[in-house]
Amino acid sequence: MLGLSLLLSSVALVDSAATQSEPQLISEHKDWTVYVLGEGAEKICYMFSSPFESDPQVEGREAVWVTVTHRPATQTVSEVGVIAGYEYRSGTSVDVLVDTKKYQLFTKGDGAWLGTLEEESEIISDMKKGRRMSVVGVSTSDETTTDKFSLLGFTAAHRAIDKACS
Repeated sequence: MLGLSLLLSSVALVDSAATQSEPQLISEHKDWTVYVLGEGAEKICYMFSSPFESDPQVEGREAVWVTVTHRPATQTVSEVGVIAGYEYRSGTSVDVLVDTKKYQLFTKGDGAWLGTLEEESEIISDMKKGRRMSVVGVSTSDETTTDKFSLLGFTAAHRAIDKACS
């Protein structure tokens, strides 16, 4: 549960009004969970999943998540992010493989994101059609990790954040 608290805190940090409210569980869709934080113009809707497999198992590593976030106040829609559970090595990127399609995410601290709206749209489309996703990153201690995520329930969860933030 500590990992979930850290995830919710990191999502809330982007909006001070949202930090004043408690996240509301909206729904669960197989391997994806949907939450809403805040109300009205300050509402943030997001979905997340944790890996079904991580290699290697790193002692002391915090929770790992893939997130998709809508922030209507900033016109942010379907922002895909990775929370690694460790600090990424400076200057590295993260490789994401959705089935056979590869994406590269930039890193900052323990997070990774895509660089353009076009990439966001493309990866969301691939995640809706896909079955699995792998995330490969490098920690500050030069340890390469591979986290594997199920995409079962992704499309239904994405519809749920669309509806919650419309």
